[in-house]
Amino acid sequence: MKEDAYFYQLLEPGQLASQPTLSRFFSRATEETIAALRQINFELLQIFLQFHQVGNLIIDIDSTHFTTYGKQEGSAYNAHYRATGYHPLYAFESQTGYCFNAQLRPGNRYCSEGAVEFLRPILEDFNQLLFRMDSGFASPQIYKSIEESGESYLIKLKRNAVLSRLGDIRLPYPEDENVTILPHSSYSETFYQAKSWDQVRRVCQFSQRKEGELFYDVTSLVTNLTGGVSQEYFQLYRKRGQSENFIKEMKSGFFGDKTDSSTLIKNEVRMLISCLAYNLSLFVKHIAGGVVKNLTMKRFRKLFVNIVGKSVKSARRQVLKLSNLYSLKEEFRTLFERISSLNFSLPILYEARDGSPPLLGN
Repeated sequence: MKEDAYFYQLLEPGQLASQPTLSRFFSRATEETIAALRQINFELLQIFLQFHQVGNLIIDIDSTHFTTYGKQEGSAYNAHYRATGYHPLYAFESQTGYCFNAQLRPGNRYCSEGAVEFLRPILEDFNQLLFRMDSGFASPQIYKSIEESGESYLIKLKRNAVLSRLGDIRLPYPEDENVTILPHSSYSETFYQAKSWDQVRRVCQFSQRKEGELFYDVTSLVTNLTGGVSQEYFQLYRKRGQSENFIKEMKSGFFGDKTDSSTLIKNEVRMLISCLAYNLSLFVKHIAGGVVKNLTMKRFRKLFVNIVGKSVKSARRQVLKLSNLYSLKEEFRTLFERISSLNFSLPILYEARDGSPPLLGN
C-alpha cells in the first residue's frame, strides 16, 4: 500500500512507514506500547459503536492457538491443541463482530488464567454487557468480577456427578420392561452452589438422550440473568459459536497469528495491530452495508482494493479513473461517498442507548 497513489493521498505526506521503520518500531516495543495500542482500540470502539443501533453488548470470550516455528519466547506445548505455540485470548462483540480485546499468552496457559484482568478494561469502559464463555472459563473469580460490575454472564459449566444428577431424567418404565428408547430432550433449571462458590447461583440445564441410549447427557449453564426460561438461555448461548468465525477471519484476513518475532512482546504488538486493522476494515464494511458487509477481507481486497485504475492529476484535482471492465463502479462510488461523509467528533464516549429491550424475559 505504500506505493499506492491514492492511499498515500488519504494520509499526510510522509506518514506511510517503510519496512525498516516498522522493524525498528517492533524492536523498540515495550509493555507501554501494548497498553497504548489497546487504548487506541478502545477509543476506536467508542466511536464505532455510535454508528450502530446496539443496546446490550454481547461479549464472547474465547481462546485459540497460534502455531510457532522456532524458539519464540513463551512458546510451549498445549495438550488441548496437541501443538506447540501460543494460547491467546480474544473478546468479540457478537452482534457487530468487533474485537474488544486481545491478549497473547504462553502456550501452556489454561483458558481462564488471567481472564479477570483481561475482562477488567471492558467492564470499565462499557456497560449493559452480557459475557458468554465456555467451560474453560467456569471460574468463581470470573463470576464475582462480572457480578461486582453489575453486568451479566452466561457460562457453561464442566460436567460433574452432582450436576448430572440434578439434570437426570429417568425412564418412566420398569427396568425389566423391553421398550424402544426414542430420542428425547428437556430443559430445566435449579439453584446450585459448588464448594468453591461463595453463594448460590442460578443454573440452567439441558438434558438430551439420543436414540438407543439409556442415559441422558446433561449440559449446564450458570448465569446471573433474571427472567426468561432455560430454553431461551440455551438458544442465546449457542450463538456464541460465531466467535470462531471472527477468529478465523482475524487469522486468515489480517495475519493475526503471525508469530515470527523472537519475543512475546513483539508478537503481541503484531497481534494488536492486526486487531486494529480488523476493526477498522469491519467498520468500513458496516458503513458500506449490503453484500459488502458480509464479505471476508480476502474477498473485499479482491473486489475493492486490488483493482485496475489510473490516477490522473490535473491542475489542483486528482481523479481516479477505474477500468471500464470493473463491474462494481457504483458500489465503489457509494462506499467512497459514505466514508467521505463521516463526521468524527473526538472524543466520543460510548453510552448504552436508553430504553434498550432486555435480552430475555421481562
